[in-house]
Amino acid sequence: MGGLLLITRAVHIGAAILLFAVFVFSLAVGRPVFATQMEGRALDFFHRFECRLLRVALWSLAISFASGALWLWIEAAEMSERSLATWKS
Repeated sequence: MGGLLLITRAVHIGAAILLFAVFVFSLAVGRPVFATQMEGRALDFFHRFECRLLRVALWSLAISFASGALWLWIEAAEMSERSLATWKS
């Protein structure tokens, strides 16, 4: 079960870091750069770019919740000294 726990933790932490990085990039880099060029094609590109960043953020949030629940389940099974298959609520 140690390998599964390691992978789950890595996925959870990676998704949380990616979620944070999307918003930091959008606020610290994206908006200031595009603020000087908000006309025509640059404005259209900025809106498409923000939509893609939002999509990445939503997927990261979903993966973070799912991997967090799996991490909790694995930890609870290890603490109760039961296997994952026989652990019921």
